[in-house]
Amino acid sequence: MTKTLRTVALGAACLVLFAPTVSAQTHPCDVQAPSAQTIASGAPHRAAFCAPAADTPEAAIAWIDGQAVDLIPVTATSAPSATGDVLYETTTRFLQVARGLHVLEMAIYNRNALTGTLQVGAKSAPFSFAAVDETPLPTAPAITGVTR
Repeated sequence: MTKTLRTVALGAACLVLFAPTVSAQTHPCDVQAPSAQTIASGAPHRAAFCAPAADTPEAAIAWIDGQAVDLIPVTATSAPSATGDVLYETTTRFLQVARGLHVLEMAIYNRNALTGTLQVGAKSAPFSFAAVDETPLPTAPAITGVTR
C-alpha cells in the first residue's frame, strides 16, 4: 500500500471511529404528557401545551379549579413536529396556587382569517397537579434506640 493510500485509509478509519453520533431527539409533542405533576405552591408558573401549527394560537383561557383566567398570551417554543404539532407556552406566569390538589383546563384563541376577530376553541381534558411547599415538612425520624 502506498503512503498516500495508507493516509487516506487511516483518515477514513478515524472518521468512522470518531464520527459524532447523531441521535434524533423526540419532539416534546410526541411524548405522552404525564397524568399528573407536582409544582411549588405559591410560586408563579407557566402552562405548556401542544396544538397543531395550523391553529396559530394567539392566547389561551385557563380554568384553575373551575376559576377562569382569560386572554393569556402564548408563544411557540418549538418547531412543528412530524405530525404538525407545536409546543406552546404561556408568556406570563399566571398559575399560582396554594398547597393541595388542583385541576387545570385550557382552551386556545386564534384569529378568524375572514373577520380578524378572536375565536375560542374547545376546552382541553382536565390536567391534575399537586402544589407542595418549596421546603416540605420533615419526615418523622426513625428511632433506632437509646444510647448512653
